[in-house]
Parts: sequence; C-alpha cells; structure tokens
Amino acid sequence: MTPDRVGVRGQDSARTLWITGWIAACAIGLGLLVAQLGLFAAVVCAGLLVFGAVLHNPRRGLILLSVLVPLSASTRMPHQLLGITGLNLLNLTLLATLAGLFLLMVFPGIRRPLTLKQLPVPAALLALMVLPMVLAAARGSFSVYLIPDDLRRTGDVSFSDAGGYLRDVLVGPLLSVFAGQLLGLVPRVDGPVSESRAYLYAPLVGVCALAVLFLVNAFASLGSLWAMADQDARNALAAAAGMHPNEVSLMFNCGLAWALFTARGAPLRSRVALWAVGALMSVASLFTFSRGGFVGMLIVLIAYTLEMRRFMWIVAASVILAVGALCLPEAVIERLTTGLAESDLNALSAGRVTQIWPLLLPVIGDHWLLGSGMESILWSPPVTSGALVVTQPHNAYLGLLLDYGVIGAVMILSFHIWCWLDLHRLARRVEGGALGGVDPMWAQLVRATSVMLPVLMVQAITDNRMTPTPSQTLMWLAIGLAFGLRARCRDQAVRA
Repeated sequence: MTPDRVGVRGQDSARTLWITGWIAACAIGLGLLVAQLGLFAAVVCAGLLVFGAVLHNPRRGLILLSVLVPLSASTRMPHQLLGITGLNLLNLTLLATLAGLFLLMVFPGIRRPLTLKQLPVPAALLALMVLPMVLAAARGSFSVYLIPDDLRRTGDVSFSDAGGYLRDVLVGPLLSVFAGQLLGLVPRVDGPVSESRAYLYAPLVGVCALAVLFLVNAFASLGSLWAMADQDARNALAAAAGMHPNEVSLMFNCGLAWALFTARGAPLRSRVALWAVGALMSVASLFTFSRGGFVGMLIVLIAYTLEMRRFMWIVAASVILAVGALCLPEAVIERLTTGLAESDLNALSAGRVTQIWPLLLPVIGDHWLLGSGMESILWSPPVTSGALVVTQPHNAYLGLLLDYGVIGAVMILSFHIWCWLDLHRLARRVEGGALGGVDPMWAQLVRATSVMLPVLMVQAITDNRMTPTPSQTLMWLAIGLAFGLRARCRDQAVRA
C-alpha cells in the first residue's frame, strides 16, 4: 500500500469544490440565457454541450462527422445557420474535431493520441488527384466572369465570384476527402479491433437517413412508381433527395457494397442489421430509376456473389438474383428498356448522344493539353451562346478532358487505377495476417471499397465526375479508412 501524500485529500476537496462551483455558475448562466432567448438558446446550449464532448474526446467527433458527411451531400440538409454561409452542423463538427485533435496533441492523456501528423495520406492522392484539382481550379477562377447570368438567375450556379467558385468546386469536394483521412486516423492509431466497429457503422447511419428521406419525399410528391419512372419526373426525384437521381444512386450503391461485404465478417446480430441496410440501399437505388444506377447495383451484387468463393453459394446467389430480376416492378422494367424496342439512340441516352456530347466534343480541341479549368462547361461556347442549357457534360470522361486536358485526365485516371490495385493488395495482406488478429469486418471493408471504384467508373459514363463530388462522399470515407489500415501495415513493417 502506498501511503497518502500530505495534503492530497485537501487538494482534492478544493479541486472538487472549484469544479462544482464552475458547473453551478455555468448552469445558472445557461438557465438565464434560455429564459431570455427561448428555444434558440436551448439549441445553442445543446450545441455547446456537443462541442465540449467532442473537444474532450475527438473520436466522438469523428463518429459524428462520418454520419453527417453523407447527409450533407443533400441540398435538403441545412447548409447555413443564422443566415451565415458555411456555418452548419458539418463544419462546426469538423471544427470541434480538429480543435479536439490539437488539444489531444498537447494533452495526450492515457490513450495513444490521434495526431494530424499521422493522417494516412498517400503521395499518390496528393500528386495525382489533389494537385490537378488545385491547378484546374486556379485556372478556372479567371473565367468565372464568363458564366452567363441566366445560370445564376435559375439557381444552376450558386457563386458569382472567384472566391465562391473556389469554395464550391474545390474546397467543398475536398472536405469529404479530408474527412475520410481524419477517419483513417482511427484504424492507424487504435488498430482495426472490434471496439472500432462504430466507425464502420456510423457512415451507414447517415446514408440510411438519406435513403429514408429520399423515399418518403419521392412517394409524397409523386405517389406511384409509374410517376417516378417518367422521364419528366426526374426533377421531382432530384428535389426529393436534394441530389440528381443518377448521383444519389451512386451513393446508395456504395452503401450497398459497404453493408453486404462487411456483413460477411460481422457477428450474427450485426449481420442481420447490415443485411437490412443492404435491402434499404437496393430499394432506394431501384427507385431512383437511374439506368446507370441499375448497372452499378448489378456490379455490386455480382462482385459480392463471386466473393463467396464457394460453388454452391454462388449458384444459390445467382438463382436469387435471377428470381429477383423477374420480380422487378413493371415500372422498373419499362425504365430499363426505354428506347431499346424502337432502337431510338436519343431516347436510350436521354439526349446525350445527339444533343449534348456533339456540341461539347469540339470544345476539347481548344485546350486539349491542360484543359479549361474545373466546371469549364459553364463558360464553354455552347453554353454561353445558348445552344446548350445543361451545366454538366453528363459524361465524367468527357468532363475530365474539358476541365483537365489530356495531362490532368491521365493523372486522375491513374490515381483510380492505382487505388483499385492497392486496395486489392491491402485486402490480401490483411486477410493474410499482416495486422495479426484483425477484426474480419475491416478486411471486408477494403473489399467493398475496391468494388466502389468500378461502380463509379461505370456510372461515370452517363453522369458524375472522376473527381470528388457530394455523391461520392461514402466512397471517400471508405477510402480513408482503408488508407488508415494501409498506413498501419506500413508502420508495423517499419517497427519490425
């Protein structure tokens, strides 16, 4: 037994009295504030409590951040508070998390601290993805004044100067990449253990909330599947989710891959919940009536079936997929076969082949080497002349050439190919015991992430971009977690 030091009990009593006094004073002050300002003050107080909890333990902030990032992709979520642009739940959570990480660096405490120096950022991400984006955004900022005013009046463009342009096309998309890297701190520092499963579940909570929001609003506004499948109802579906149906289908397909693959390594109770999440993602993706989304979902299901690696399981899953395809609602079948029976290329491509791409292809030659800057379609000749009224090329590869030129397009595509190959290598290393007794859910997450990249590449033929977008947030969170595992493997190899 260690004898008590002289004065210890007195010091502890004084410290307890001091802390109790501060708590009482803060409680009285907050009570007076609520009495004066009402509900608004209560919301502020709740926010301050959450802020304090995140400061105390930034791991809570990382979990909250991974829930909010998928939700914030929807324009239906509030992106400003008190009328201040940029003041929203996501940014406040990010600020609190960063502040907590800095405090943890100064006062590490008992647990091994999370430090920003340990961000698992590969050189390939910075050189092949971030660098071209920064250069293209800088180039495009000099052309913002060329954007037609009609696009701003109709709300298709939300910025009017170079600062707003950089905020929307560069800083906003890179925030999801940064959030994924922050999330990757956990598997790198704490390890891929069962206690870290909350970081695997939290992003699915956000995308499930988005799916429920989409389905409820879609049926409330349109009422039937036939109305949702109608081509003229695409704007209504976009309003239901706060994103275009083609874009939100990518997020649902990424959520489907995340849920199905991680369920293979999860305990029974969690496995049932993940299967339910997968079912919700499948229904939500089907009801976007995005043909690119249908193909993306098929890729996920085929990859999951082949991952079973047992002949009987593969046969059973194939039969279930075939029966499910035969039981699809008639409205879905009608949407899938639009333009096939009549061999109508214009109807099949929704006007892309005849009305959009032919006008944009000649523009590539103007700046074929370095491109015209991010979102350059907004000041391209077809748009400024009024011949084209869309604000995106509806083909990610065409958009790459327009914005980044041949050099930037090769760099960005090289990153996706490198990432896909590296994820496959990482999955084999983790399954082979490179990290010791690892929770099998983490190895399956890496497998799921490697499936999300081909899904993006296929759906990019008709929509989206090959650079980060709001609809890719779930994929970038998964990539961040995978990069955290990759960094931990490298750290262990160095220590060995």
